[in-house]
Amino acid sequence: MQKKSNKRGGGVKVLNPASATRAERAHLFGRHDRLLIDGQSFRVERKVKDTHVLQPVTGDLIAEDYFVVKSDKEINALIRSKRIRIDEGHYSKALAILRVRFDDSDLTDLSEEELRTLAWKKEWCVRFLDAATNLQGRWRPRRVIDDFARFVEENRDLMDRWYLDMFGQRRRPGRRIKGEVRKAFDYPSPFALKKWLARFINGNCRMESLRPHYS
Repeated sequence: MQKKSNKRGGGVKVLNPASATRAERAHLFGRHDRLLIDGQSFRVERKVKDTHVLQPVTGDLIAEDYFVVKSDKEINALIRSKRIRIDEGHYSKALAILRVRFDDSDLTDLSEEELRTLAWKKEWCVRFLDAATNLQGRWRPRRVIDDFARFVEENRDLMDRWYLDMFGQRRRPGRRIKGEVRKAFDYPSPFALKKWLARFINGNCRMESLRPHYS
């Protein structure tokens, strides 16, 4: 009679349940999410492997040169102990305001009209970035011409009202272009807004990046 082999077939490895460890849940936060840990607010700067790099926020100030790191394991422990609250998209609108204090652009040589134009351009850029990063928004525009065109179409009247409320007057009518209907008030073309946004981001969201003849 043939003896049965004691070897298990199929190369299946049997794990000892006692030696198994629970896998830690991995987290991926957005840059505009707020992590409230033990009452202290943090903005997410980036994630490196399983470690989150956080910036403390106090009032309306971001600690630009100070960072705190938390691993996924530490985040999970904070969740289990109910010491953390996660507010998605909290800083999407506040981010531009938070950055204002760190904007040391020298604009003293500009006229009042040029300063109003800079503020107007910045508001266009901030609103686009806000919409692009708002996880609860009905539409998140991408940096492609079709989306810039749609964004301008949907926001030009709102921006006209913003300018009027802010400065007590409307933007000048658009330029006269042969064969085209003149704009009743000024608003950017999709290509212009794309250019402004690129300059604004490359200039670290500083007003100076939108000034005339900036390089």
